[in-house]
Amino acid sequence: MTIAHKVSSAVAGVGLFAFAFAPAAFAGNVDITVEGNGSHSDTEVKVRVSNESVVAQESLTSSAVAVYTGASTGGNKVSGNTGSSESSDTFEVKTGDATSTTTVNVVGGGNVATMDSCGCDGHTTIDVSNNGANSNQTANVSLKNVKQLVQSALVQSQATIKTKAQTGKNKVKNNTGGSASVTTGNGTSSTSYEVEGGMNLFNPSL
Repeated sequence: MTIAHKVSSAVAGVGLFAFAFAPAAFAGNVDITVEGNGSHSDTEVKVRVSNESVVAQESLTSSAVAVYTGASTGGNKVSGNTGSSESSDTFEVKTGDATSTTTVNVVGGGNVATMDSCGCDGHTTIDVSNNGANSNQTANVSLKNVKQLVQSALVQSQATIKTKAQTGKNKVKNNTGGSASVTTGNGTSSTSYEVEGGMNLFNPSL
């Protein structure tokens, strides 16, 4: 975008005030020309260009996790069996494995912001020429570009996890004759607790 002003007055002793305000979306060139004013004239030109973009983003993830898991193949009994003392009677209990696995993943939220370029590559040109004797020509240009981006991602997580795997508390009793036994598998317990922070992404479009 280009703002171009040409201010002229042929009448001596006339004061002229020109004011141009560029909107916040302004980005580009400013060209000011003051010429052809009569003698003893007063001319004042003011141009203010102000770009200001403020983006504030906040992401908060809060979690409270309570997990209780258990696996058991224990608590087996072999009791009260009667076999022949001369035989090979077998009283047996076999169990599989007891496995308890707990996985907790907490992933925080994120922020994505896209901001246009500031347009700071523009130029400003002021031309004051060919004005009458004893004339006063004033040109004021004020340029301001402000870009501000604030991003924050906070993750709060609290977890209570209890897990167990049990194969015990087996009993063999009051068996007569033969053989009695309890065979259990393996007891395995595992826990995974992961917390991943949020992501802040700034992706300017130029």
